[in-house]
Amino acid sequence: LKAAKHKIESLFLPKKLAKVMADAFTFTYDPTSTITDSSDGSSTTGRYILVHKASNTEVRSKAEFSATAALVGIDFMGFETPSDEADAVTAYTATDAFVNMFEFSHYKPWEQSSGGQTTAATQTLFGADMKQKEFLAKGSSADDVHDRAEELLTSMIENFGDSGSQMITIRTVGQHGFNATPNDPSLDALKGDTPQAVKDNVQTELIDKGQALKDKVLTLEQTVAIYSRSFGALRDNVSGVPSQLADVDKAITDNTPTSGLTMAGIKAAVDAVVQQALLTLSYSDPAGAAAYFKDSATLDAENAARQEMGAPEFVIADSNWGSSETHTYFVIAPDLVTGEPTLYQKTVPPGDLTPASDDWSRREWASIE
Repeated sequence: LKAAKHKIESLFLPKKLAKVMADAFTFTYDPTSTITDSSDGSSTTGRYILVHKASNTEVRSKAEFSATAALVGIDFMGFETPSDEADAVTAYTATDAFVNMFEFSHYKPWEQSSGGQTTAATQTLFGADMKQKEFLAKGSSADDVHDRAEELLTSMIENFGDSGSQMITIRTVGQHGFNATPNDPSLDALKGDTPQAVKDNVQTELIDKGQALKDKVLTLEQTVAIYSRSFGALRDNVSGVPSQLADVDKAITDNTPTSGLTMAGIKAAVDAVVQQALLTLSYSDPAGAAAYFKDSATLDAENAARQEMGAPEFVIADSNWGSSETHTYFVIAPDLVTGEPTLYQKTVPPGDLTPASDDWSRREWASIE
């Protein structure tokens, strides 16, 4: 048994340990696992689960981790089972000395961090040396988020466009882990044989089309239909007070367009409704209320217009957020008022887009290898 003990201890030196365990385990995402904290600020369920590759066994407890690690060690060293040597490996992987080598901060291999965050998962396998490939460097507050959206889309096509995988694990470093969708049909028109071809396609399909949509004058019928669907938040806010609802509806009627408009023209019209309505409504922060209702009305207008205008949407990732009823994707599409490329979160159903906060586009984006 002395020889076995020496061999076991040599196997579990940190560098060998990381390599053996990295080869033996992978992670799978379980969207149904309830979580108690959220790294991305959005998730209420979902975490990564450690899986033993050879047996396809999920590891969800400390005992399961020790037992599965024993199988890895026994197989690596070629011990027979049952045998005294195999028993020695099993006894060692059950010790705190062994298990503690895999714990980082409050993260445990069998209890991964929440909200899709992959930092702990990667640390479990590789320690502080993150096995990832950056495809968009971290930005700063000075960076234009629309330029960043264009760079993100271009980089994803250049890096993953020829992949045969339906999903590739990626992360916004320090924030969220999720899956790129390199073969979503919406991306087909952007792919090219060279980086320059990809850039040209992004220019044609996203930038140029965005500018054309910004300048497009809609028919009067289209304009009024989009305008009329823009006031959900404002009307809901006063729905319990008939006199205030009447004031809002009067503002909507007073500012109804009488000719076809661009999306910027529709935005000006809905802004005028908010300004008129707020003259008779009382809020502790009038400026804040005005900004909120204007943004909400503009977003409603854009979502109403996207299908009507044939606006392109490029699905770049599955967020791993959702439930049995809805799911959320990351999408890059033109802002219909400014024409600028923008990173959105798309919830299906109903398919509406909401701009992602600036923090998303300014993060470092990387793939997990």
